[in-house]
Formats: sequence, structure tokens, C-alpha cells
Amino acid sequence: MKIDLSLLLGLITVSYVISLVVTRYMTIHHIISDIPNTRSSHKTPTPRAGGLGIFIVFIFVSIFFWLYNRTVLPIWFYPFVLSTLLIGSHSLFDDISERSAIEKLLAQVIAAAIVISSGLVIELPFGGPWLNIVVTTLWIVGMTNATNFMDGLDGLVSGIFSLALVFFCLILGSTGHYDLYVFSLTLIAGLMGFLIYNFPPAIIFMGDVGSCLLGFVYSVMVVIMLGDNHSPWVMLASVLVVFNLLFDIGFTIIRRLLRGDNVMQAHRSHLFQLMNRLGYRHLTVSLCYLGVTFVQGMLALWVLRNHTSFVWLIILLLLLIHFVYATLVISAAKRNKLSL
Repeated sequence: MKIDLSLLLGLITVSYVISLVVTRYMTIHHIISDIPNTRSSHKTPTPRAGGLGIFIVFIFVSIFFWLYNRTVLPIWFYPFVLSTLLIGSHSLFDDISERSAIEKLLAQVIAAAIVISSGLVIELPFGGPWLNIVVTTLWIVGMTNATNFMDGLDGLVSGIFSLALVFFCLILGSTGHYDLYVFSLTLIAGLMGFLIYNFPPAIIFMGDVGSCLLGFVYSVMVVIMLGDNHSPWVMLASVLVVFNLLFDIGFTIIRRLLRGDNVMQAHRSHLFQLMNRLGYRHLTVSLCYLGVTFVQGMLALWVLRNHTSFVWLIILLLLLIHFVYATLVISAAKRNKLSL
């Protein structure tokens, strides 16, 4: 899809304004509020579902994309949009009236199935089509939940994805998949409109409608990009951009499984939550994760340009650094007798 630069800038501006206005409206009228509980990191009722503005931006851009390009729509357009509408709508209902974990998981699997049914899968060099389907489903559902679980501090997920999508645009440039630029750039604009009110100290939270939407859209755009470029380096770069997010979730789940805890039960023992409970402010923790995201993004771009065995050594070093960070946080939490 080729689009005039002035038109693209107009789309970005309108997306920013839509998100800004919707978020502002929800902060004033408290349409949906998050009431603090024992797991909360805030102390007063705070408006949530601020991600609705980002969802509306996605709908607006999808309509524009269809009107502008409907004679030659890419094969992925309808599955991508329909599945995202399912995730966004169900997540909004979850913000209004909390749904069960099983129901949410079922909606995510159905949305992933819509994407996969169109032929969009991560193609592995081994294992055959069924393994491709399983891995693609795990990637989409896993990324959706990981983003949702990480949305627990002011500006954390909104900040990470604002930066991650910038690096994703740069990765797109190396693959020639310019269609996704429209969605990526307008989502960044939508995030900027929301982040003004979500930056610490936040006066509105993203809610499931924002966090699940971002994780789902990012994971599906990666699959779409891989459809035209099956390079493992592209997949590796896409994962590296959000590696700190995935590590926090993965480490916490494995640790809780080894302890015999119910991983489906809500808790406050993610690494970012422990950092906050140890006395570090929302701003400090969010900026640390944002800084790590920037380093990972630069590493991802380097990986795309250096296909050597040395890459794996760098990745192992990154993994080791994350393990050291996790060990230090857990040790400090135990010394301070925090519940894990």
C-alpha cells in the first residue's frame, strides 16, 4: 500500500487527537472505575479502560485502510481486523463486568484461530503444519496475556509499546512490509494520546481493552510480517524488542509453578510489582523497563544486520542479565519479608 506522506501525517494526527479526546472524556466522567483491592498498586478509585481510545483508533484506521485500498486488500486484512475487533470488544466487556479466566482464554484462542484460518502462521523449518499452528497460537495468546499481566504500573505497558512499536516500524523497513506501517504509526500516535494521562502519576488506567489489544495486535503483525519474510532473524528481532516483558511473565509463571502455586490466581509477585513493593516509585520502575526496551530494540536492529553465531552469545548475555536482575529482586523481597 502506497500512501502520500501528507495523508499519513494526517492519519497520525487524527489518531492522536481521537485517543487524547476519548481518554480525557473518560478521566472526567469516570465511566469505568478501578476500585483498589489487596493486589492493587493504587490507593484511590481510578478511571480505567482508557485503552478504549486506542481501540477506536484501530477501528478508524481499519476503515480508512479499507476505503483507501479496497480494490487490492491484502489477504491478511479481514482476519486481522475481525480478530482484533473480537479481542477489543471482549476485553472492553471484561473491563465493564469482569469475565472468567476461561472465557477470556477462549476468546483469545478463537481470535487466534481466525488469524490462522487465513493461512497466517509462523512457519518452522521442522515439525510440519500442526506444529506451526500450535506455535502460532501460543505466540498470539501468550503475547496477549503477557501484555495484560504486565499492565500493573503507571505508564509501564503504554511506555514499553510506544517504544517497541517504533522499533517494530524499523524492523518492517528491513522486510519491505509497508502496509503495516499505517497500523503501527497510528497505534503509536494513539498511545501518545493516552500516555499523557497514564504517565506516572496516572489519572487513568489502560484496562484490558488496551493491554490485550496491544499484545494481540503486536503478535499478529509479527505473524503477518513473517508471512512475506520467513527469516528466523526477523522473528528473533521481534521477540527481542519485548523480551523484558516476556521474561518477567515467563520467570514469574515458572517460579510459581515450581512453588506449587495456582498460576491462574491473581497475585502481586511479578518482578515489576516486587520492585514497586520494595519502595521504588511507579516512575522509576517504568523508566527502567523503558530503558531496557530501548537497549533491546537496538540489539534487535543489530541482529537483523549481523547474522552470525556471535548473535547467540549476545542473546545469552542478555538472558543472564535478566536472570541476575530477577535474582536480586527476589532476594531483596525475601529480606524484606514480602509475600511472593
